[in-house]
Amino acid sequence: MVNRAEAEDDDAVIPEEAMEALGGGPDDEALMSIPADNQDWDATRCYLREIGHSPLLTAAEEIALGQRVQAGEAAARTTMIESNLRLVV
Repeated sequence: MVNRAEAEDDDAVIPEEAMEALGGGPDDEALMSIPADNQDWDATRCYLREIGHSPLLTAAEEIALGQRVQAGEAAARTTMIESNLRLVV
């Protein structure tokens, strides 16, 4: 367990046991090396970069996906959600 002094240390990182429990991979190891006071900013930056990879939908694509979602197609629902994430941030 991390004590208060360690938690306030600028060089504090996520314990290795916690990483393994969370199924951490190579990208997570890079995040672990970021000083604790910068982790929130970098996590936010990573999230914004990730959601920026999905292209915005045209009106026609949105209608077509909406119809497929109403028909029960899970992949269409996922595509619609991922394409519109940047609009709600």
